[in-house]
Amino acid sequence: MNKKIIIVLMGFPGSGKTTIAKKLSKLLSDKGNKILLLDGDNIRKVLNNFDYSYSNRVKLAQIYLKLARKLSNQFDVTIISSIMLYAEIEKELINNKLIFPFIINKKFNSKKKNNLRKKYKKDTKNFYISKKIKKINNSNLATTIISIIREIKIHL
Repeated sequence: MNKKIIIVLMGFPGSGKTTIAKKLSKLLSDKGNKILLLDGDNIRKVLNNFDYSYSNRVKLAQIYLKLARKLSNQFDVTIISSIMLYAEIEKELINNKLIFPFIINKKFNSKKKNNLRKKYKKDTKNFYISKKIKKINNSNLATTIISIIREIKIHL
């Protein structure tokens, strides 16, 4: 890739963000790109921050983006994998031409969907699904990754 870019993969818990990020990272690395993968769960552990309140989630999302921007000049591609479904950061995601945000959609079977809904009900009530950010269906890992790469190439 010619430009240094930031790919943001966001979505509900269990949507496949981390799996997609790892596979995308490997694929781009195998093509000779220098990659930085920032996983929200891992950064939380490093920061020892397990406050799942909405305000803290937004604050962490802003930290992830700031960290990605600061480090992006050292890498060809920086990939962030995190929930990040917050209205407060939408503007930053869509106004920066080097940030490529994607919402990962995953259809769950009804049992898994009900379990996730119960587990994250309190956490997800304020999540925001932007109409301005490209949605990618995660029905098949390879197809999902190809869709992401195609979208990025269109804009580069």
